[in-house]
Amino acid sequence: MRNRVKGMKKPEAARRGMRGASAIEFAMVAPVFLFMTFALIEYAVIFGALFCLNSATAEAARRTTVFQTGFTENSYVGFAQTALNNALPTYIGAFKSRVTQTATLENCGTERCIRIKAVYSNYAANPLVFHFPQFILPSQLSSESVARIEVDPLAN
Repeated sequence: MRNRVKGMKKPEAARRGMRGASAIEFAMVAPVFLFMTFALIEYAVIFGALFCLNSATAEAARRTTVFQTGFTENSYVGFAQTALNNALPTYIGAFKSRVTQTATLENCGTERCIRIKAVYSNYAANPLVFHFPQFILPSQLSSESVARIEVDPLAN
C-alpha cells in the first residue's frame, strides 16, 4: 500500500488540469519561429544576390583587363558592359532586368582605369522573394570593380 501526502492529486487529475497547455505554448512560439525562419530565408536571398553582383563585376573586370589589339577606350567600355551583362545570372527571376549596369573610364594615377558597377535599385520595393512588411530591407544592392586597361597605341 502506498502512502499519499495529504492534498496531492492523483496523476490523472493533474494531467487533466494541463490539457491544452501545449497547444497554447505552440500558439505563442510558432509565430516567432516562423518570423525568424522567413527572415533568415529573406536575408539569405539578399546575400546570394550580393554575391551574384560581386561575382559579375569581378568577372567583367577580369575579362576587361586582358589586352585587346585595336581597342580604344570606348571599345573597352562596350566590352566591359557586354562582359557584365553576360556574367549576371538569368535564372533568378527579374534580377538581371532590374540591375543597372555601368562602365565608366577614369584616371588611376598615370594609367587609365575602368569602373564597372552593377546596382539593383529600390530593392525594398522589388525584393527577389515575398517578404513581410516588418522586415527591414536594404534600399539597394550594389557592387563595383575597378580594372586598369591598356589602350592599343596603334588604334584610331
